[in-house]
Amino acid sequence: MMLLVAVAACSTMPPASTSSSSSSKSSTVSARESTGETVTPDKTPAETIAAAVPQGQRAAGENLLQQAARAMADGNEVRAQALLQRAQRLDPSNPDIYLALANFYNSTGQTASGRAMAERGLLFCRGGDCELLRELASP
Repeated sequence: MMLLVAVAACSTMPPASTSSSSSSKSSTVSARESTGETVTPDKTPAETIAAAVPQGQRAAGENLLQQAARAMADGNEVRAQALLQRAQRLDPSNPDIYLALANFYNSTGQTASGRAMAERGLLFCRGGDCELLRELASP
């Protein structure tokens, strides 16, 4: 009886596809559409990351950004850096966090890290925020 179940299970599996990759892509899209998953091929990686950050994490990132500003004002660079890095992990699509990190690194003499943070922040900025990041990202 066990053998019969195994044979029956094998016979219900779909045949392996030997067609081109374009048909496998369309079957993937069809499978996503049939499950209700939103298919948005026009999104950039930055927009995909931004959409994935829950609102609570976004608020926590903003809170940490404010705490880091207070720590810097108090002269506590170690705490400020830790808070900024934590904010970045919570909300990796927030250009304000990258701007704060870029400013922090520049103020502590770590200009290469500051430039790198500004360049990363440019991936997520929209509108007027971009100008400050562009200035910091330029050599």
